Amino acid sequence: MTYLEFQKIASRQPVIDIRNIAAYFSGLNARRLYEWQQKGYIRKITNGFYVLTETPIDEGLLRNIASLICQPSYIGLESALAYYGFIPEAVFQTVSVTTRRSRLIKTPAGDFRYRSIHKELFLAIMPSKLKTSGFLYPIRKRHCWIWCILRPARTGVRCWRD
Repeated sequence: MTYLEFQKIASRQPVIDIRNIAAYFSGLNARRLYEWQQKGYIRKITNGFYVLTETPIDEGLLRNIASLICQPSYIGLESALAYYGFIPEAVFQTVSVTTRRSRLIKTPAGDFRYRSIHKELFLAIMPSKLKTSGFLYPIRKRHCWIWCILRPARTGVRCWRD
């Protein structure tokens, strides 16, 4: 497999998920990806996720990466508040809400923080907007409710927990 064949398939999506690309190329191995990375053809985001070097890294791509790295998840908390224009300051991490454990993933492209919530709450606030670039956002009212639950000290609202 040559890089040009790989690029033809990989350029269809902004973030390259190796599991999807392996369906097209059965001979794809980690050594080949490492060689392309050393030559500057691709950039590694985290294990199993790459972007082509010519792909510009912007807010949309970072949000797309965040929703692919940890699934199920959607853009939430500070990132969603900044997207909706509720907070004027810049957000330097892409913050997402997930049903998996909370964690921070530091990558060369940016930092991705995941906050954990119960499955029942996640399903109750399933995101309703699918943007063209592939990331999900919650509904505004429901997101404010989740913000109060996960950040009671910042909001000044006392929340009950079961």
